[in-house]
Amino acid sequence: MLKMINKFKFKILPLIIVLMLLAGCFKDGNASGAVVSNINAPVVTGQNIETAKAENRYDKIFDPSKDEGKLVIRFLYNATGTDTKSGDSTIIKTPDGKVMLIDGSAPETANQIKRYLDALGIKKIDAIVASHPHIDHIGGLTQIIYQYQVDKLYRSAVEYPTSITKNFDKAVKDRGIETVVLKDGISFDFGVTKIDVYNPIEEITYPQNYPDNSTAFLNDNSVVLKMTYKDSSVLLPGDLYIGGERSVLDRHEKDIQADILKIPHHGADTSSSSTFIKAVQPKVAVAMTDQMASLSVYNSCRKNNVKAYITAVDGCVKVVADGTKEYEVITEKDRTSDFLK
Repeated sequence: MLKMINKFKFKILPLIIVLMLLAGCFKDGNASGAVVSNINAPVVTGQNIETAKAENRYDKIFDPSKDEGKLVIRFLYNATGTDTKSGDSTIIKTPDGKVMLIDGSAPETANQIKRYLDALGIKKIDAIVASHPHIDHIGGLTQIIYQYQVDKLYRSAVEYPTSITKNFDKAVKDRGIETVVLKDGISFDFGVTKIDVYNPIEEITYPQNYPDNSTAFLNDNSVVLKMTYKDSSVLLPGDLYIGGERSVLDRHEKDIQADILKIPHHGADTSSSSTFIKAVQPKVAVAMTDQMASLSVYNSCRKNNVKAYITAVDGCVKVVADGTKEYEVITEKDRTSDFLK
């Protein structure tokens, strides 16, 4: 009997060791959470996950040497290091070299945004857009304004009496930055690109007991921009909720189509209704978040043939448009699991 037990141990022990190693590999693959390097790149499957390596393309994302003549959108990955969400921040360079920074994430991320700007060799920001005054969108902008030359600020007329907005307003005043209030129906040129404003409407009605319980109100009054360069287009809808999406569609459904979409509200299921996604018809969509907000929004994009990216998984995402209907997408990391198809 003892010999049989020993023989059994001898046979099963290697199997246990192999299973433990595989478990470790799967854990590492999921944790590294990387992304596809371009629109058509295959996602690594579970069959070879243990040998896959996450390539880091940080240098490619922030290499400005090939930006000239292209519309380049860099969707940034930021992290606060706490349970507080990081929020949105996007650097856009026009084909003629103008720089626009849309939002600045949370205050804790300002140094990360500075690192990205410095990597691109940016000394002057031609325009900052504050989509709405939530802390995870304007929180990091105060420090950026003090550290860079900023020519112009675009913002909405919405007022939000918090210490964050007061510090932001003070920075704008201290630096003498020209401020332009955006509202639905305005169009203007930014370099060789055209920008159309689809939100907020001119008459802003504040809810009772404002600013208490004002999250949906502020999100639905986000500045919504569509940037167009020849046949390339980008829609930047802030943190619109589904109600806000519906309102914008009521006014601009015929014009809302864009090939690149900044997924509203960090990819949360408060937003990105099927009706909205179908109306925009994007080829590429990016959700900026430091934690997965909603798998249903991601799946909805994929069902509508949209190449969807999430900065929490993919790192920073660079989208290059040359004025045609073709786009190059470079992600900071490779996906090493098949969790996201």
